[in-house]
Amino acid sequence: MKTIIFEGETGSPDCPEWHAWRQQGIGGSDAPVLAGDAGIVQKAKWMDSVQALWEMKTGKRGPKPANPAMMRGRKYEEAARIAYEKSTRNLVNSAFGENDKWPYVRASFDGLSFDGNLIVEIKVPGDRTMQMVREGNIPEYYLPQLAHQAIVAWGEPSPSWQGNACHFVAFVPETGELVRRDACIQRLADIAHGLLDAESRFWEFVRLGVPPCGDVWQGASAIWLSAHAALEVAKAAEERAKKRLVELLGDSEKRDGAGVLVYRSSRQGAVDYGPLLREYGIPPERLDGLRKKASQAITIKPVGRT
Repeated sequence: MKTIIFEGETGSPDCPEWHAWRQQGIGGSDAPVLAGDAGIVQKAKWMDSVQALWEMKTGKRGPKPANPAMMRGRKYEEAARIAYEKSTRNLVNSAFGENDKWPYVRASFDGLSFDGNLIVEIKVPGDRTMQMVREGNIPEYYLPQLAHQAIVAWGEPSPSWQGNACHFVAFVPETGELVRRDACIQRLADIAHGLLDAESRFWEFVRLGVPPCGDVWQGASAIWLSAHAALEVAKAAEERAKKRLVELLGDSEKRDGAGVLVYRSSRQGAVDYGPLLREYGIPPERLDGLRKKASQAITIKPVGRT
């Protein structure tokens, strides 16, 4: 591993140089996005899309602003590291490094032993995640981050990994509770094999400036976006014209001319099934047995760009 030095406080320096370095490669927090997209692990709902990650790496989108959970983690990272060292007698330091063979594979370590054989990942999680860790589980969506860090520190997955260790640490600063779980090195190695392929493919898209969706999808999307924008303009114009025609209808029941017919009509209101079911003593779940066969719907919509 090539060690990177930043001038700043212990832990993530949060300086312009560090942010630039992170943008120029794939970091540990990026790994779950790529692993989830590749089907290596189940993707969490809160994760960014691969497209959003690509936009950030190519400078088309600004860095993700720190949310309260991220700021809480940074605030108590040092306290958690000290508590971990007292609890385990393992001495670790925050560190920053790049894989020797793939320099775009890089990581900011919460804790790394002096010989590099022990990786420590610190989380200051919410109640739900903390309970999962108490019950003996490392959330699956964090495993790619650990596997990524292992690639940076230990190189390509191989039998030599088995002599190393990776500790997942969850810390509650308000109470001082610290729970450590040992990641299964074989599981990390299995993830790392697929993750390396996913990261290599993604970084080639970044290097070439080609969206990860590919040229064919990009072309079809451009056509749809153009048509969608024109349709929105047409809908707005239609709504303005409709409003004017209704005004011109006045109190009349019907009026036509110049190829347009405008008329009034009445519609029955929808049935309120709640009172109906209660009146006849029918449990609501009985409705499920009366439903027609389910159908699949496909929604296409533009996504926000920043």
